[in-house]
Amino acid sequence: MGKPAPIEGVDRDTALDEAARRCIAARLADVRTFEERLTGAADADDVHDMRVASRRLRAALALFDRKRQLREAEKAVRALGEALGEVRELHVQLEWLRGAGAAAAEKERHGIAMLLAERELRLPRRVERLEAAVATWTAEGWAAVEAGTAGLKLDGRLGGHRVRRRLARQLKDVKRRMVAVAKKAGDVRAAHKLRIEAKKLRYAAELAQPAFPADMDALLDRVQPLQELLGNLHDADVHIPLVEKFLVRAEGEAQPGALALLRTEMARREELGTAVGDSIGAFREERVLEQLRDVLC
Repeated sequence: MGKPAPIEGVDRDTALDEAARRCIAARLADVRTFEERLTGAADADDVHDMRVASRRLRAALALFDRKRQLREAEKAVRALGEALGEVRELHVQLEWLRGAGAAAAEKERHGIAMLLAERELRLPRRVERLEAAVATWTAEGWAAVEAGTAGLKLDGRLGGHRVRRRLARQLKDVKRRMVAVAKKAGDVRAAHKLRIEAKKLRYAAELAQPAFPADMDALLDRVQPLQELLGNLHDADVHIPLVEKFLVRAEGEAQPGALALLRTEMARREELGTAVGDSIGAFREERVLEQLRDVLC
């Protein structure tokens, strides 16, 4: 995952509309870096990095939007991100299956190869949709972001009450999702929602870092590892039903590979679920989110 471009000339006293323009411009530039790279190709690393860049841009739009002034900009970025997500999800599956096939016993390789071949057949169509989405973005999407930003009018400072309130609200959302995961260990939907909220909080904290450097650095040090754990957990939660469906229709020779995949991924899911639970427990015991909300409020 590439690091975001630094946001120059911004601190806690920067006027909020100026800070918004600088932050959004930096995140927009990160997205635009990948446009030519994804024209006629879909390198897995570039797809991943552009998707992360698009999520960071959406986080900037969300943090600074007021009265839906950036609605059209957000729609343009979301459309691009959805196309990137479709390809990225498949890239993750293909990498997983190739690695599993290379490590598998001889009798298991046939089934894994069959599932791999099925997933590979889906890639060209998704890449085609991505190329169309990138073309639309290049033709008009980024301009919607610039147009929305140009007319943005906000009162206050980057370190003022408006940004503080938004961050405090996101901290509350993450805490609520943590409680849900702790109550329902193994619940796929609850873990997925926490992953999304943790990601939003991380990207918002990156934007607010110039205003609250020590507090945001401390938060990022804790949230980033949790987000990565939740991402790996999500991958396992996608892979398990994929293998289960394949197992139902797999013929005899493919069964050993499918069963091996299912056992391995279920064990991995259990380990990751335990690690996520431990991380949430540490957050709650140390009152990480509550202490930061106290500082912001």
